[in-house]
Amino acid sequence: PLGRVAVKLADPADPVVCDLPDFELTDEVYGDLDFAHPVRPLLVAQAAGGDWQPVVWKHAVGKGRVVVDTLGHDVETFSHPIHGRVVARAALWAIGRPDAEVKRT
Repeated sequence: PLGRVAVKLADPADPVVCDLPDFELTDEVYGDLDFAHPVRPLLVAQAAGGDWQPVVWKHAVGKGRVVVDTLGHDVETFSHPIHGRVVARAALWAIGRPDAEVKRT
């Protein structure tokens, strides 16, 4: 169900989320995800059951880069300034921009 969701940085040193604060928005959080491959969580949010679940993560596959963002169940998600920066930085990381360039976005 939609509701206020607290979102925290899972890896504050990662260039996709570095220097960004924790934030809240209206959304829905999926719980008990089962990952087929190791992923690097970037943001976590509290699911209805109280457990913190990854909501944005990245994964490298060979020369490819994948970013998954499960947020987006409410229009606020797309207009939220911090989430918008995460999406922009994640896109830059996915296309292979150097970390120093990602940090400046």
